[in-house]
Amino acid sequence: MKVILFDSSYLVYRSYFAFNQNHLSVDIDGEKIITSAIFGFLRELIKVSSLFKYDFIITAWDSPPYLKKQKYAYYKENRKIKLPKFDNEREIIQEILAGLAIPCLYEKGYEGEDIAKFIISKLEGDNVDLYTNDEDTYALLNNNVKLLNVKFPKGKKYKGMKPYYSFFGKEDLKEEYGITPKQFRKAKAISGCQSDHVPGVKGIGMIGAINLIKRFKTIKEIVANVNIILKEKPKIGEKLTEAIKNGKLKESKFLTKILLPECIHSIERRDRKLSYTTILEEIEARTLLTGNNRLILNGIMKKQQRIYDEIKERIGWKC
Repeated sequence: MKVILFDSSYLVYRSYFAFNQNHLSVDIDGEKIITSAIFGFLRELIKVSSLFKYDFIITAWDSPPYLKKQKYAYYKENRKIKLPKFDNEREIIQEILAGLAIPCLYEKGYEGEDIAKFIISKLEGDNVDLYTNDEDTYALLNNNVKLLNVKFPKGKKYKGMKPYYSFFGKEDLKEEYGITPKQFRKAKAISGCQSDHVPGVKGIGMIGAINLIKRFKTIKEIVANVNIILKEKPKIGEKLTEAIKNGKLKESKFLTKILLPECIHSIERRDRKLSYTTILEEIEARTLLTGNNRLILNGIMKKQQRIYDEIKERIGWKC
């Protein structure tokens, strides 16, 4: 079976910012709702589905407050851009997806990559493409799991070139970084992550972290051999020693770990009387209800309905 698993938070934000200052909006009961994220999300779902012919579609959702943030309050605190909450938009997207028999899976306190880890563990043996640009998910790569994301060409020589889809697997990771998926997560713990405010080891970047992991394989072995590193490379050894003593390495190791929930839940339809077509008409997204778009959405719904119960039983989500 060939499954596409959407990192929904990533797609919501990417869809929203794709419209920049020219956002789509609609007035519903006197309330203005920005519909850019909704329109962009569904347009991308239609495009990916039509191009790659997946057997089943799943969406994974963040559900704060995160367990990681409860333990370390600074986690994800230094975002440069103030991001919208998307409360109404998310609810509308989830209602449309539920109407299309596309499961919206989550678990309170967990992030999209945690939900993806749970799903992948249950679909072992099937081919799963994870739609995201989050490097943290490199840790999920295996023989049957690849990342699917959109590349935006940069530079003068690529001027006029349209964005394109790119697949990234564990062999690509090995070729680019020379390490395995599990080792990449360990390297990320050492280098840190500015966007998520993961401290890492101050002064050691990704290249230095990868070199350490290539040699010592694990963080445990790096800590055990820090005296050897101090003798061979005093500056790096000193930075590691400081991070070990002040606990930043231990914290970063936890914050870069993809957690595995004991169970996950599905967001069910709030109003079963509303079809996805009615909702799209209400938010004035009529271009998604005409021509080829309408045919693709109907095709998705029929395909999802055929094996929905089978997938639900295999993954075992709760309603």
